[in-house]
Amino acid sequence: NSIPLIESFGDMRNLATFGAIAGVAALTLVGIRDAMDKDRPDGRILVALAWIFVPLLPASHIMTIGTVLAERLLYLPSLGYCMLLAILAERLQIGP
Repeated sequence: NSIPLIESFGDMRNLATFGAIAGVAALTLVGIRDAMDKDRPDGRILVALAWIFVPLLPASHIMTIGTVLAERLLYLPSLGYCMLLAILAERLQIGP
């Protein structure tokens, strides 16, 4: 047991979890807003989030598949992270 268990709700490590959940929720809302834009509908953020979370569902232990989370299960979700970084780079691009 090299990583101690979280035994109380007030543990500081919970802040990182809540921050990650809030970040994903905010990113999802931005993606929904972009996808429903009447002038320029753009669902790329939602597609990238789907590439992150859908492949992780079998490995998240919601359903038992008989394996623990390993590097081989993180290869496909990394595509979603790369897509999000590309979208961010495009939005931060300055110039014409």
